Amino acid sequence: MDAQADTLAKIRDEDEFGAYHGMHWPTFFIANVANRHTRNMTNNLRQFGLIPPMWRVLSFLWDHEELSIGHLADVCGIERTNLSKVVDRMTGDGLVARVSDPRDGRTTIVRMTGEGEALFRRVAPTVIDYLGGSVAGFSESEVAEFIGYLKRIQANLNNVAGTASR
Repeated sequence: MDAQADTLAKIRDEDEFGAYHGMHWPTFFIANVANRHTRNMTNNLRQFGLIPPMWRVLSFLWDHEELSIGHLADVCGIERTNLSKVVDRMTGDGLVARVSDPRDGRTTIVRMTGEGEALFRRVAPTVIDYLGGSVAGFSESEVAEFIGYLKRIQANLNNVAGTASR
């Protein structure tokens, strides 16, 4: 590093924000990983006629059989209005069905159809191979520990939502 760059770095380290460097915060890496993952998943799913939000819906319905639109939006991390568009498309493609909740007619339940299940079974090996590659070189315990850290960051972010506007 030349003297001018060294001086600039020292000034930045001592500025009003202290030693703030964007790349020192986990959320910087989380955002970059999420962006790369979305691009990779888009490429992997294209051959099946799916996009990542559609895969997320199928994945959660595989695990839970049926979910309300609101719960599905929460677990998929998709805004409700965007999820409704995704579910509309998937309904049109015959992958899922919308039904009224028999306990509360105001609530819409989403279920995977036989066609959706067949597609899930075809796509899953490709996704599992890809996801396995994303954690290559990590032990099971390291992956579990890392997921624990991510859950804690997620909970923290839920608790500090909106603080940037103060």
